[in-house]
Parts: sequence; C-alpha cells; structure tokens
Amino acid sequence: MIVNWSSLLIYKEMQGHEAICWGVLFFVYTTVVMFLHIIKGSKVTIQTLYGAISVYLLIGLTYTSIYALIEIVTPGSFNLINSQGIIHAFKIDELIYYSYTTLTTLGYEDIHPITSHARTFAISEAIIGQLYLTILVARLVGLHISSILKQDK
Repeated sequence: MIVNWSSLLIYKEMQGHEAICWGVLFFVYTTVVMFLHIIKGSKVTIQTLYGAISVYLLIGLTYTSIYALIEIVTPGSFNLINSQGIIHAFKIDELIYYSYTTLTTLGYEDIHPITSHARTFAISEAIIGQLYLTILVARLVGLHISSILKQDK
C-alpha cells in the first residue's frame, strides 16, 4: 500500500495496474535482498529474527500485490462475496486477508481463486510459505548450534 501511495505521488499519470506492477517489483526485490542477508548471516541475533519475520510479512504483501494485479487485469479472478451473498469489487484488505491465510495455509475458504492464474499463484504462495519456514528454522538452528560449538572450543 505504501508503494501504491508513493507511486501515485511520483507517477501521477500512471494507471492503477502499472503502479501495482512497480509495487510487485519493489516487494520482490526487497524480500529477496532481505532473505539473502538472513541466509548469509553468520550468527543468530535479534536483528536476524526481526529480518526473518519481516521477510515472511513481505512475502504476504508481495502476493497481495500480485493478486490485486490479477484482479485488475482479469476481473472476477477471485470470488469476493459479501455477507449478503452479493459479488462485489475487490478491496485491498480482502486480498491482504486472502494472501496471509494462503501463506500460512490456514485457508478459511471464504475467498476462492477462480482463474488458472489466480490458482497458480495461490498454490505457489502456500508452497513458498511452508518452504520458507522450514528453510528458515533449519538455517537458524544450524547457525545457533554452530555458534555454541565455536564457544565450547
């Protein structure tokens, strides 16, 4: 959302989908840079843990931007039904909610991906969410054990 807001200030003539494309690129770049910094670290610090949490949250925001772009390019890619059963235009908070329930594989099933593009990205988000957690925990435990062994010598 911050990227969308700032891009409106910088690129006033830019269409909505272009601003979201820039947002997706920003989130992907930031997420990858932070992830590589965490993985290349030599010891576990509180900053490492904060960075790891930030990367996880950035993954969710990246997919939120991707879902918004999909919904703009192909309206109706997600079934967005309100409490009265009426289909309505997407709101960014609903896509944030959907992204994080998918990332955590919680899946309340109140929003469904309809198109193949939306389904593909939903599947990839769920897989990335689980792989990130397993790789991160393995790396942090390995770093911690390594630092303990170095201290004992």
